[in-house]
Formats: sequence, structure tokens, C-alpha cells
Amino acid sequence: GPGTIPDYLEVNPVTREYQICLKCHSSYLPLTGLTDLAVQFNPANLSFHPVMARGRNRGLKSSSFANGWSQKATMYCSDCHRSSSDSGDVRGPHGSKNESLVSASGNDLCYQCHSRKVYESGKSGSRFDSGGGHRPHVRGNSLDCADCHITHGSSFTDHLVKIVNSFDESGTVIYSHDTTGGSCVSSCHKRPNENYQYEHEY
Repeated sequence: GPGTIPDYLEVNPVTREYQICLKCHSSYLPLTGLTDLAVQFNPANLSFHPVMARGRNRGLKSSSFANGWSQKATMYCSDCHRSSSDSGDVRGPHGSKNESLVSASGNDLCYQCHSRKVYESGKSGSRFDSGGGHRPHVRGNSLDCADCHITHGSSFTDHLVKIVNSFDESGTVIYSHDTTGGSCVSSCHKRPNENYQYEHEY
């Protein structure tokens, strides 16, 4: 189920990159102070980047993606974790100089797969652009995607919405969602009674 440790099955030969990565980055080996990525990428979760299986958010318009990506695609760990442009002779998934060993920093990492034109400029494609949606937050307020979204997967929110426990942290404190839209109370506005209502664009 969501948020649970999946069963591990030895695979020989390996057929997917994550099968190698999770040998160290999951509870397959004892973890000390590290995140169990097998739990975060669990396909039973409410949302996850499509590493182990296709993602759940399959209604997105193709225009919301960039560089040939689509809602039908699966991805490799090394699509995000690979050498950065300034990493010199160091290569591979552990070869970046950026924090978290990613190939680009901030929103530039997200825009390798998600359309900058849609999320910054308001081109049709985002389901969350009515009123105070993606465009005014990302472009107008210059927020990082990571201010509102988590990276790998979530067992308790869809759309990778980042839930925090305090108004002192960056993220969403209260969040609800259905097929027509939803509402959220964000820590960024520092107003606990400000419940923002939004509708889906499509």
C-alpha cells in the first residue's frame, strides 16, 4: 500500500536502472539517516515521479512537457541525477557539483522535462493556472517548484504537493483536492485563515 516498503525480489539480469540504484538508496540495505527511496517511488503512492511505473497524473496536456517527455513516459534516476555542466571529468549519477547530485539547480532541473513556457509564461497546459496558480507564483514571485512540491513521491498527497507541519516551513499546511479543483493554505503567506480555492483548467 501507499508509503509501505515494497517486497524486494532479486533480478538477474537487471532490466531497469532503479533496480541498481535502490540496492543502496532503499531499505534493501540498512539505512542510517537516509531516505528510503523505494517507499517514495512506490507505485501505490498517491503521487510519484514515474521511475518504477507510469505516473498517476495521466490527464496532463502534452504541452505541459518538454524535450519529448509525456505523461506516458517512465524515467531513469539519472535523468535528474547526473553530471552537471561544470562537473569536469567527474561523470555519472554521482558526478554533479550541485546539491543532491542533480544535473541542474532550482527550476532549471524541472524544466528539463516540464515546459518552462507553460509554467512561467502561461501557455496552455497547466491544470493549476486560474487566479494565483503556477504562472504568478513561479514567474511573478520567482518561487522554486520545490517550495510547493516534493521531488520523489508522496503517500498522502497527489500532484507531489509538499505538506509541512508549521507556518515556519515553506510549503502547504492544509490541502484538499477533488476532480474539479481544490484548496490550500500555504505557509508562504503566513496567514493561517487564508484558504485559497482553485479550479482545474481542464
